[in-house]
Amino acid sequence: MWEKWEDDSRSRNHYFQGTVVQWIFENVAGLRVVDAGCERIVVRPDARDEVDSASIRTETIRGRVAVSWQRTGHVLSLDVQVPVGTTAEVHVPSARAADVEAVPRSFAGPPTDADGYTVYTVGAGQWSFTSRSAS
Repeated sequence: MWEKWEDDSRSRNHYFQGTVVQWIFENVAGLRVVDAGCERIVVRPDARDEVDSASIRTETIRGRVAVSWQRTGHVLSLDVQVPVGTTAEVHVPSARAADVEAVPRSFAGPPTDADGYTVYTVGAGQWSFTSRSAS
């Protein structure tokens, strides 16, 4: 889609409503690539009442990155796939860290609380997080 439809318009090289796609990618699904080499990613889903689930996956230079979340009542399930050579900062919506379970817990490290999220820093692998206080 062109930026403008008129024949005499100067610009036809802007993608139409491209920032909507970026907003869905980064906010609803919650996947943000922090640097060009994909060494770091941030997962911070916006699990509001209006949306019950979202999922996204993309191929990066380091491999597949995937985020999938689903809210059922007051329970939020969040699955994250982190490729080798990438570190992920995962923000799980929660009232407090004690309400969140990380699998595999032994590799997740200690969580911190930040603005309604429990934050984990994790390495490569398949990660599952469950928040019992998500609303």
